[in-house]
Amino acid sequence: MAIARMKKLDLVGMISDKDEILDLMQKTSAVEIISVKQGEEQTALKDERLEEVEKAINVLSPYAKSKFLTVNYGEFLSYKDKQEGMLALSKEILELEENLKKNISLLEKTEIKKSEAEVYGKVERDFSSFSLKKFKTFFGCVKKEKVESVNLGLNGVKFADFCLYPSNVERQPILAVAMPSAEGEVDKILTANGFSLCPFDSGNGINVLNGVESDISKIKEQISCQKERLKSFSTRINELKIFYDYLLFVGEKVESGEKMSYTDSTFYLKAYVPVDEIKNVESVLMVKENLYMEFSEPTEQDNPPVLMKNNKVVRNFENVTNLYSPPSYREFDPNAVMSIFFSLFLGYITADFAYGAIMIIFAFVMYYKNGKRDNGITRLFWVIGYGGIFAMLWGILFNSYFGFALPFYKALMPDPQKAYWSFAGIRVPANLIISMLLGVLHLVVGYICKAVQEWRRGNVLDGLIDGIVWGIFMFGLGMLIIAETDYFKAKFLVKPCVYVLIISLAIAVLFAGRKEKFFGKLTKGFSAVYGVINFLSDILSYARLYGMMLSGVILGGLVSGYSVDFIKYFSASGNFVWIIGAVLLFLIGHAFNLAMGLLGAYIHDSRLQYVEFFSRFFEGEGELFKPLGYNRIYSVQIK
Repeated sequence: MAIARMKKLDLVGMISDKDEILDLMQKTSAVEIISVKQGEEQTALKDERLEEVEKAINVLSPYAKSKFLTVNYGEFLSYKDKQEGMLALSKEILELEENLKKNISLLEKTEIKKSEAEVYGKVERDFSSFSLKKFKTFFGCVKKEKVESVNLGLNGVKFADFCLYPSNVERQPILAVAMPSAEGEVDKILTANGFSLCPFDSGNGINVLNGVESDISKIKEQISCQKERLKSFSTRINELKIFYDYLLFVGEKVESGEKMSYTDSTFYLKAYVPVDEIKNVESVLMVKENLYMEFSEPTEQDNPPVLMKNNKVVRNFENVTNLYSPPSYREFDPNAVMSIFFSLFLGYITADFAYGAIMIIFAFVMYYKNGKRDNGITRLFWVIGYGGIFAMLWGILFNSYFGFALPFYKALMPDPQKAYWSFAGIRVPANLIISMLLGVLHLVVGYICKAVQEWRRGNVLDGLIDGIVWGIFMFGLGMLIIAETDYFKAKFLVKPCVYVLIISLAIAVLFAGRKEKFFGKLTKGFSAVYGVINFLSDILSYARLYGMMLSGVILGGLVSGYSVDFIKYFSASGNFVWIIGAVLLFLIGHAFNLAMGLLGAYIHDSRLQYVEFFSRFFEGEGELFKPLGYNRIYSVQIK
């Protein structure tokens, strides 16, 4: 549960061996190449082949089951010789997809054409016969509800006539014929009634409709064949995925090459290697001749990357810290301590045995559904799962099971809604005081972490003053809260707590400006006294724990209460439909309450870690260790 020690690697090799040496480094998964050119930023290179292969993978994904892949070193590098074939495969898939899209678009247009042809499906005359030289003809259709209006209008026009054709759809075919003198009047009447011209110039209605239906059948057959072809390609999706990761590695090698320096025949690179992996790296690389490498300790001016070495439980909480900032190489890894409080607070906010069980089950289900892979999503699920363990424990203490209290034992914790304690003569919700005491504990541990961090660096006095003394002051505040709360019956602790606060604050003020000159000592001391106000504010920040828990308790209780009442009422009347509705209310209501509670709990829990806990000791601004070949999307390499 610490940050892995790093050593610098200086390596000189032959340019002719560079590509193979980088492949061997990738095999170790333990070498991060850095630039030998100080202050020069590297620009990420974009490989257009990646985009093409990714598109092909996305095309095949609906036809293939998602699977996380493992690939050995030799198989992974074999894709160097398969590039031409894999790119040809990607191109063929994309062309097939493009043709499929065209046919789907053509099918939509032809379906529209069919709906138009159905209007004229019973017209037996050839459409071309409706075109006359000496008369103006109007052949088209109107809605059936407009036929009567058209009839009235055209019957009043001299030198014009019309006829209707049968139709099985909502529009009625109509042929109107007019002398040139009546053309304008007929056109006006038809337009006013929503007349639309027939889009077909030749053939009769039956032939046109049959032709369109035949076209649709052919297009559907082509679409079906193209989909089957894509489905057959889906058996090769794993090859494309591995090839995609291989192209990512090729891009990394190109970028790594830009970080090196060269002579006519040799190259020189710098890298970082975890101390535990040095023997492995040496054994893998020394198979090459004409290779020189040397390991050395990083200097104080160096900024080595951060590789956190935590157990399987704590590892899942690393992403919580990394969202804020990875720790710096030379500081205390906060994840082991932070994971306990994060789970404790997450469980306290949900505080229900059943909710906790659901959280654990959800974590296991999503873990197996995600292919048991270790990535950011899986770690988030496990964070929720570990929070579920604490939610079950808090649920037992609060005697809460889907908002119900079991009748055969009494809750060990005060009721979140009804219990009040007297604090300094004021009635305060009991769990608000408990939340603040949890906050005090959190902050005290933060100051202990500060002390440990300073002592690890050899700064004994800094650890005592900035860590232990302020930790004692915060502990004194917590004990004063307990002493002023009548429930604990600890009034006798008030004076000792005040003495602890005065003495610890005096020591902190006295040594606050120990690194400053005269006026700096005064200002630093004043700042230390003024900062006590912020301490009270920090403790009150933990009231959000109570607020979040209370909202979940109230909503959960309402959902359970109404659901049970509905079931009792409708059971008596035999209305089973409403009983099912009550059960759905129970399930949906609790699902919503748990989902919203977890969302809020994660956000506010993270906020307490970042703003309150980390501010006591955490420096951050580290860079995560990214060994050559780390950038994998679809596969993981096994050695």
